[in-house]
Amino acid sequence: MADETNTEEKGRPWLDRYFSVPLFVTLAIVVYILCFSDYSIGNYNEYKQRIDELNAEIKQNTDSFNYYHDLNQQLKTDPRKMEEVVREKYHMQHPNEDVYVFE
Repeated sequence: MADETNTEEKGRPWLDRYFSVPLFVTLAIVVYILCFSDYSIGNYNEYKQRIDELNAEIKQNTDSFNYYHDLNQQLKTDPRKMEEVVREKYHMQHPNEDVYVFE
């Protein structure tokens, strides 16, 4: 029996040398943080993708706002622009005028 314990101890000295309890605890904490916590890599990627989507939506809405703001200013000051918008959008026409709508 003494020979069996000696061979077991001789067979794994590298395990005792390189792996210790503090190392296992540290590795467990790092794995937990990277995979299972709120700061995990998966959550980080999801949050980053959602932020990029929201930034694209903000840019689109800002562009739309700027377009309609400029159009509103033009409609207030330019009667020709008012007539153009009304004729295009609401298909209005002058008397005795033929209008062809292509869609």
